[in-house]
Amino acid sequence: MEQAINQNKKNIFKILSPYFLMHKGGDELSADEQAKIVIFFGANWKDLPGADWNKFAEVTNQALRFIKENFSEHKIYYKPHPAETDEPESLDLSGVEVAKDTSIAEFFLWKNASRIRSVFSICSMASASAHRMGFDAYIFRGFLKQAVDVKTFEGYGECFRGLPDEFFIDNLDQKITENEPLPAASSGVSGWAPLRDVSAPPTQSHCVLHPRNKLRGIADECNKKMPLKDYFLESELKELAMEKSGRIQFLIGDPNFLVEVILMTNLIRLINPMKKINLIIMEHHRWQVMNPDDFKSYFDQIYFFPRIFYSMRPQKIINALKTVRSAKSFDIKDDDIFIGLTFTSFVENCLISFHKPKIKIAILPQSTFDFCCGATMPDRRNYFRRKSIFLWNEFIEPILGLNKSVFMEDRRRIVNYSRYRKPLNDLYDKVFLLQAQ
Repeated sequence: MEQAINQNKKNIFKILSPYFLMHKGGDELSADEQAKIVIFFGANWKDLPGADWNKFAEVTNQALRFIKENFSEHKIYYKPHPAETDEPESLDLSGVEVAKDTSIAEFFLWKNASRIRSVFSICSMASASAHRMGFDAYIFRGFLKQAVDVKTFEGYGECFRGLPDEFFIDNLDQKITENEPLPAASSGVSGWAPLRDVSAPPTQSHCVLHPRNKLRGIADECNKKMPLKDYFLESELKELAMEKSGRIQFLIGDPNFLVEVILMTNLIRLINPMKKINLIIMEHHRWQVMNPDDFKSYFDQIYFFPRIFYSMRPQKIINALKTVRSAKSFDIKDDDIFIGLTFTSFVENCLISFHKPKIKIAILPQSTFDFCCGATMPDRRNYFRRKSIFLWNEFIEPILGLNKSVFMEDRRRIVNYSRYRKPLNDLYDKVFLLQAQ
């Protein structure tokens, strides 16, 4: 198997999340828009391997009491995890309102951005998203450790690696401090790829003061809470906007990337209002809680592909072959720009295998890249490959004309391993790595 990265190419770049585009311009917020709500994201702990259900309920109640005591003047919302069943029945939700909005976490945060004071959870990745969006966000790491086994706790540690110390609450005596964004890196990426400066030119501060901060007493200093501005990403998007021909085709699977895609779309349209931008959605179960009316106006066309899981069951094979046929006939022109955010998915593999757009860009989290494109394979004690997936990876993918891939499942159900056999940066013109800002 070839190396995951072609070391001789200089086309992999670190980028910050486009959440900084949430805070460009705008008028002073009115008094009733001041940040005054606190969000607690729930967990579907009954689906979590190695979890002690009773203990998880106990520590969640402790966390809620901690929030009530520290934010008595704020309205507190409990946002259930979409996969929760009867978990809330074990919780003391007195003084807490259950959010009725079923949108995924990132979209919910975006819609309520001007009102949010802080975000908490026991172990939800929504807290990490909230931190990247510029909110004070935390997880109760000390409580999580009490409620799950060692392997699961270590798995979550990998997921939250790189976030600042202020993000983690380890005990009830700990004082809550405001999160600070991680500094932008200033040297090469692990010695093999170029790094564009993602902060600001030396003559300009990278901090962009947003009107909300004036209401929160942060007007006299460079804001430490708003997402850092990525001048490189902004420049790249402007270049795409000015491409004279071709549409931009975004592909996403999990809707947790939807806000970022909308923000990038908005900036492109600000530069070139006539630019055609389409959204291709690989249907994920989390789309079931989304209202299409909330996002369809941002795109010229929206297309849907099914989510394909490798299996040797006849109907699953038939569904995969139908998707191959649809992907081959899908309207991607030679002068289009393809931006994929579904690293190694079947649909993205089909589209980049069958079509040759002018520019192909992959966007994936730095943590995913580090894990899946690192020098070593994952620990076999925690990861395994099903026979059906082995047959697909080794034989069926090449027969169909797809790029060969490797997929291994995590026994702990924390994070799966996947990569292409060929170097990632040979398959794409550019690779952007989202930083855990």
